[in-house]
Amino acid sequence: MMCLVAVVRHPARITSLLLRRRLARGPVSAIPGSVNIPLEPLRERLAKVPEGPVVAYYRTGERSSTAASLLERTGRMHVVDLVGGITAWKAA
Repeated sequence: MMCLVAVVRHPARITSLLLRRRLARGPVSAIPGSVNIPLEPLRERLAKVPEGPVVAYYRTGERSSTAASLLERTGRMHVVDLVGGITAWKAA
């Protein structure tokens, strides 16, 4: 019997409260001044994503994990997924 094991790296996640604290320390490519790129054309528009730390978020947070993973697979570092998406951001 053969067993195959794949190591899968999941993007880091951050809550709205922690992101607000992080943004207070200085600029991050996130909600203030963010770049709106829908998930579907993200592969074709990777050059539009600013250099440096990136917070991926969509409405409820489901697609942001996929977007963050895609960015990491292209070699981007310092990518985090906003837990709960923009809905959680507005509620915080």
